Amino acid sequence: MLSDAELLDHILNHIDNGTTDLGDEDWFEPVENYTSPLRFNAERRLMRRLPIPFCPVAALPNAGSYVARASAGVPLVVLGHFVTRVGIVGCNWLMDPVVRRYSGVIIMAGHTD
Repeated sequence: MLSDAELLDHILNHIDNGTTDLGDEDWFEPVENYTSPLRFNAERRLMRRLPIPFCPVAALPNAGSYVARASAGVPLVVLGHFVTRVGIVGCNWLMDPVVRRYSGVIIMAGHTD
């Protein structure tokens, strides 16, 4: 098994060379895995239970930086500060949050408060 540094070098080498790892045999994924509503909902529940990378820390370079988007159907706003904070957008009707910053205050579009 590769160390984290070795794995990163391996991935970056593929990116630089436009290559990919190849298996010993072809893999055929059943179409049902992509079209099943039951599987989709099960995967979505799993994604809501487990930690999942949301954005790179480089996307939050300064205090007041933010990333707003939905993950597994849950709208999130991630704010950059000395410590990164994540908040769940509590609007059932707003599944794809649009955020604007006014004088250092974060305001979601559609909200007047």
